[in-house]
Amino acid sequence: MSSPVPSVRLSWDRIDAWLRAYAPASYELLAPPADPDRIEAAQAEMGVRFPADLVDSLLCHDGLLEWGNVLPGEPPQPLALIVDHWRMCEEIAGDDKDLREASYPSDEPLTPAPAPGRAATLAARAAWSLEDLLVPPARPADDDAAVIQAVARDWGVALPADYVAVAAAYGDVMISDYVYFCGARNLRAYGEAWSRLLADSPSVPCPVLPSRDGALLWGHTIEGDRLFLLPQADATWTVSAFRRGRGDWHDTGLGFAQWFRGALAGALATDWLPQWAPGPHPVERVTS
Repeated sequence: MSSPVPSVRLSWDRIDAWLRAYAPASYELLAPPADPDRIEAAQAEMGVRFPADLVDSLLCHDGLLEWGNVLPGEPPQPLALIVDHWRMCEEIAGDDKDLREASYPSDEPLTPAPAPGRAATLAARAAWSLEDLLVPPARPADDDAAVIQAVARDWGVALPADYVAVAAAYGDVMISDYVYFCGARNLRAYGEAWSRLLADSPSVPCPVLPSRDGALLWGHTIEGDRLFLLPQADATWTVSAFRRGRGDWHDTGLGFAQWFRGALAGALATDWLPQWAPGPHPVERVTS
């Protein structure tokens, strides 16, 4: 019996034909095929064998010649960026065993969709306030808010008030042993260190504060995902993330309070954050 799913090569043939007929400018963005020898060299350097579908895709088009919205979702990555991203992850991981463990082991079953009862629970939690979703803050926030705003002034930006309020009240903590939220004590050093480290990263398509016009790195997960606030042309800031498990850059389009509350409630349509247990999230102070 033949597979109901077309092969990668046949799919690209159909996409190419449609683009040539109806979107020729987008078709011109598609890069030529990757050199098979370069694919072999990349696999040798990374110590892996690429999935056959990925190799077939690279042998049709080696990503895009320049950034563009040719396909729904993320643009196809060229071989060079795949290797560059792997090198960056190797540098970040270093000798950290936790970061080197696979985020999605291949022998794990897929996570089932939430049962109806859980869906109703999550929908109810979406209306909770941050005070309902987190244990009470450990201290008054006024002093830390002033420190955060002073750092922002030094960096030449005005950070959103909803972020400042939460960072001042809850910063420098681990939330549910999963999300590190950087606060006033570490914000300056955290930003400066990662701004240098990510300056030439192909996976983070913007500078990082304190670099000019940079995004704010405000936290990370234990899986190695990096959490950012990205400045927009209308002076708002929206949450974006480098998702280590997927190796991509993810723009949510949501402001900080909306995203943060939705993430803690488990109410966002996402498969890269945990299915949180009911009840307020515990927070643990980070002292180092």
